[in-house]
Amino acid sequence: MSEFKNKVALITGASGAIGKDIASTLNKSGAAVILCGTKIDVLEDIASDLSGEVEIITENIKNFEKFEKSLLEKKLNVDILVNNAGITKDNLLIRMKAEDIDNVIDINLLSLIKISKYVLKNMMKQKFGRIISISSVVGFTGNPGQVNYC
Repeated sequence: MSEFKNKVALITGASGAIGKDIASTLNKSGAAVILCGTKIDVLEDIASDLSGEVEIITENIKNFEKFEKSLLEKKLNVDILVNNAGITKDNLLIRMKAEDIDNVIDINLLSLIKISKYVLKNMMKQKFGRIISISSVVGFTGNPGQVNYC
């Protein structure tokens, strides 16, 4: 399959099972992939199973300025963005640390918005682009101890 030949796909949260499967599927469809995550060993293992052009970014997406710099250094225009990164820091709200609230919101929501905005400029210029954001059913149903996640 070469459905995405000459396309570049950026996958956040690529070191998890869902991210790995997404990267593999896009790669098999001909896309060059940029694997984003914080677990370098896992990302390198995933990259070794892929063919064609594969890049790795290990900068935490919470630090968008550093992440953006890493992306700029790759000199690749992103055609497909898969916002897949997410963390949980579960606790009852009354016991939840402010840092845990901030970390979950920064990674699960704010980074998604910032990265989407960043890639949109090029997508609009080239009149092509796809942004796919993965979420949890828990966002609709709620869960005890996950007010910051939901």
